[in-house]
Amino acid sequence: MSMIAEGLTHLEKELLLAVRDCNRFPIGRFELHSTKESSLVSTALDNVVIERSDDSMEQVKTIGSALASLEEKGLVFLDYDLKIRVVSDYDAIANSDLFAQFCQMAEDAQLHPEFLFDRAELCKGLAKITVKGERVAKSLHPRIKVKQR
Repeated sequence: MSMIAEGLTHLEKELLLAVRDCNRFPIGRFELHSTKESSLVSTALDNVVIERSDDSMEQVKTIGSALASLEEKGLVFLDYDLKIRVVSDYDAIANSDLFAQFCQMAEDAQLHPEFLFDRAELCKGLAKITVKGERVAKSLHPRIKVKQR
């Protein structure tokens, strides 16, 4: 397991420990939907974690990519098929500048009949640590600082 831990970036290690140490680690997906065709859905931004309302697109994409990498390595599971959610867990994402800009973009699209995607939605999910992820997290050096979420 330590070989896996050695192959992780600092951010991946930080995120793995944060997911492990958090009861619920909320993530979001910015989706575009169509009011003209209900089956049309497009993911605009995946695995969104927002710590501050003014987090930049670059920060959010970097964290999202790190989460996707952890999932590919089998260390976390990113679950968007939740039946029950704690709505307040998603306040930071829903009230962020990025989500406001995303919603404005979709609203602007409503003015153009040729645009199919004209409704913004936040798909809510959770990151969960796997058994393999637990073992890797235990092998990590204890001095890595983890931000509380």
